[in-house]
Amino acid sequence: MLHHPFARTRAVVFAPLLAAASLAVSLAAAAPTALPHGAVVAGSAGWTQQAKLLADVAANNDYAGRAVAISGDTAVVGAAGADVGGNDGQGAAFVYVRSGGTWTQQARLVADDGAAGDEFGFALAISGDRIVVGARFAAIGAAAGQGAAYVFERTGATWTQQAKLAATDGAAFDGFGNAVAIDGDTLVVGAQNAAVNGNMSQGAAYVYGFGGGWNLESKLSASDGAAWVQFGRAVSVRGDSVLVGAVSAAVGANQGQGAAYVYTRAGGSWGERARLVASDGEAWDGFGGAVSLDAGQAIIGASSNGMAGEGAAYVFVGSGADWSEQGKLVAGDAFNGDGFGTSVALSGGVAIAGSLFSDLAAAQNAGAAYVFTRTGGAWSQQAKLVADDASDGAEFGLGAALDGTTALIGAEFASGADGWPGAGYVFDSGAGTCTTPLVEAFDGIVAPALPSGWSVASAQGTNTWLTVVDAADSAPNAAFAADPSSPSDTTLEAPPFVPLAGATLAFRQHYDLEPTYDGAVLEIAIAGAPYVDFVDAGGSFSEGGYADTMIGTSAIAGRAAWTGDSGGWITTRANYPPSAIGQPVRLRWRIASDVSAARNGWWIDTVSFGCSDVPQALAQVSPLQFSFTLAAGAAASDTLHVGNVGDAGSVLSFAIGESKAACDTATDLPWLAATPAGGDVAGTASADVTIGVDASGLVAGTYTATLCVQTSDASHATVAVPVTLDVAGSGLDLIFSDGFDTP
Repeated sequence: MLHHPFARTRAVVFAPLLAAASLAVSLAAAAPTALPHGAVVAGSAGWTQQAKLLADVAANNDYAGRAVAISGDTAVVGAAGADVGGNDGQGAAFVYVRSGGTWTQQARLVADDGAAGDEFGFALAISGDRIVVGARFAAIGAAAGQGAAYVFERTGATWTQQAKLAATDGAAFDGFGNAVAIDGDTLVVGAQNAAVNGNMSQGAAYVYGFGGGWNLESKLSASDGAAWVQFGRAVSVRGDSVLVGAVSAAVGANQGQGAAYVYTRAGGSWGERARLVASDGEAWDGFGGAVSLDAGQAIIGASSNGMAGEGAAYVFVGSGADWSEQGKLVAGDAFNGDGFGTSVALSGGVAIAGSLFSDLAAAQNAGAAYVFTRTGGAWSQQAKLVADDASDGAEFGLGAALDGTTALIGAEFASGADGWPGAGYVFDSGAGTCTTPLVEAFDGIVAPALPSGWSVASAQGTNTWLTVVDAADSAPNAAFAADPSSPSDTTLEAPPFVPLAGATLAFRQHYDLEPTYDGAVLEIAIAGAPYVDFVDAGGSFSEGGYADTMIGTSAIAGRAAWTGDSGGWITTRANYPPSAIGQPVRLRWRIASDVSAARNGWWIDTVSFGCSDVPQALAQVSPLQFSFTLAAGAAASDTLHVGNVGDAGSVLSFAIGESKAACDTATDLPWLAATPAGGDVAGTASADVTIGVDASGLVAGTYTATLCVQTSDASHATVAVPVTLDVAGSGLDLIFSDGFDTP
């Protein structure tokens, strides 16, 4: 008999999950009913299914998809019920990578000491090239079911087990590994059934830091903990903050309403800062059964909330001890017992909540996942995601993960060749589908000047933004601002541009700032409106987003920001706010410090503003300066190259003017000429412009000017090329700038 929840009833009664509880129900086998391939759900708002991730060794009752995780182009699907060798239910995790829009399986992860019934893959998380996998029933010595967590690292395309973590004070059936989270060098493991101070199943969470190996930093437990609250059912970590769900915690007179706890790290020590509860919570809501933490915001699932148990998810914003409820998310078509909020995910201004028992027109209990977006402080439903092969009882939405425009939804009873092994489904919102970025690499000028059209401002302290040549990510230049020990608030502002449909923002950055006291943010002004934080405007980071929430007295205190040490150059990718598409916008990079210690500062390089669905021109001007030395009355020339290194089929228009100084004022200089003074350049071609100087009628001395090369490339709208002419008396042995003797 196969295990499949085909006839699961709609009524859902919440009860604490004990160590030996099973998610499967034994029922008679039945053929799944599928939606037509490519079926569209109304209001999908551009989200499309990109792939179904089904393991190459998928077998019935693998429970693949109960846990899922995604980071960039790497996705992981846990299969806690998978058999390994002769070990039933040892569990495995499958890693997939994306190239273009195609996903392929890269690895099958298993514990090197796994045993039957471990349920390796019941929980998992990913951060870059690290994956942590929970095995909640792994035996530790004689303690059956104590649980363990395994860390894997990728080198090239190869994944190897780096560590096995287990609680040194653990006991049988603690469930250590029932929840895991990782962010860089910080890892958290939940043990929801651990006894604390004699309280059975009060639960705990263990925090580890990496420094040559994984070391226990703290064992977290609720200050108001009690028996059976199952603290550690869900965990999430971002920077120096941890969020832990206690799904059965009592709130006032409401038994089992649930709560979530915020912890922060300072000087290597972790402390409890806040207890989050729903403003309208009721008994046995399941609040805290799923949690996700992003910089300055959190989402918490309450899958049994509501009179009929439709479920909900709550968004909170804040930092440290100061948090407030921002919104309650519910499905637009909520129904009794849907389980909305069983899984949650949060990335910038986008949130997802899984609803594993949602019915579809052709499939009962097939499941769905709902996408919400934030504009300002208001959240609204953007899309309802369903599998294109949705089947009865698939429980699509049991697992959910989100990274920018890509969502990964797990369905632990999705159909396969061998019954219902489970799978992960990848969806993409369609952003980033076009190519040809408009790029500024800060290389078209002579340091310390900034590119034409870029500006700086100082609201506090002295501006330190400039171009540097000693620490660029892509040689020769990068933009840089120092992090002083005195109060400062300075900005680097890009020229205005219009992001087109499908455009995404990307840039390279390296920050070394005093953690949580000095920080940096990205802000956007849309259609002439005031600057606001990029995320608050409705944008989101898909990679390299804010690291932590600021404290102290700087101008950006209380905001999510890049702070601390990035550990070298990293890539940040972001999705523009929907309201910015097709509108003139400006971006600015803002750095602020308080009166505390100084650090090195913030470097920015290779900013890719967006893209277009038509061929784009990209200007390349060389050389970037001219220098002539002539006798009085002599003349000379050199060549300026204006290239179009953009798409084939594109056309770059250019025009050259003159100025005595900056390019904001045109000047007619009789001793300087450019021929031709303008034209069009096809993609992959270049034009040669003769730059002539004539010392006739000039007295001895130094003359300076600037060639202002205006182009149709928005990222290089104006390229300033300085020209210096030294005029000397006759009879001198003079040399051209190119090294050849004068006639």
